[in-house]
Amino acid sequence: MEKEGKINNPAAEQRALLFSHGRALGFTTFMTAPEGRGMNPSPRIPPGPLRTGKDRLLLDIKVIPGASKSETAGVKEGRLRIRIAAAAEGGRANSALMAYLAKALGCPKKELSLYSGEKSRLKTAALPPQLRERAELLLCAGMPRQGGA
Repeated sequence: MEKEGKINNPAAEQRALLFSHGRALGFTTFMTAPEGRGMNPSPRIPPGPLRTGKDRLLLDIKVIPGASKSETAGVKEGRLRIRIAAAAEGGRANSALMAYLAKALGCPKKELSLYSGEKSRLKTAALPPQLRERAELLLCAGMPRQGGA
């Protein structure tokens, strides 16, 4: 038996989550009113971790190496936080990060690159522009749900 008010469609649930948290993350590309009128985002909303660069998307990340498992840990201070199981030695955490992002975004690792932050916990990954929607869903994956659990 299905609970009242519960969405039973995973794709619709992801879209609902994206819309509910998207404004807090600073996304404006998908924000349109049901009547087709555009919505103006609040000027107080800080820019999110996903931005457009020249012919690619740039995703700002804070890596937390040495975690018990690799997972998304939400968005904080304008960066997607990702816990990585690998240690930060000899580039192992960078390799594990790229593997995690490729799996989470459903694309081959060769399409992703580390744009900056090779020796820092604050990194920027370069993604192909066609992965924008998947990247936005990834940003919302670690966000808490609104309206009770």
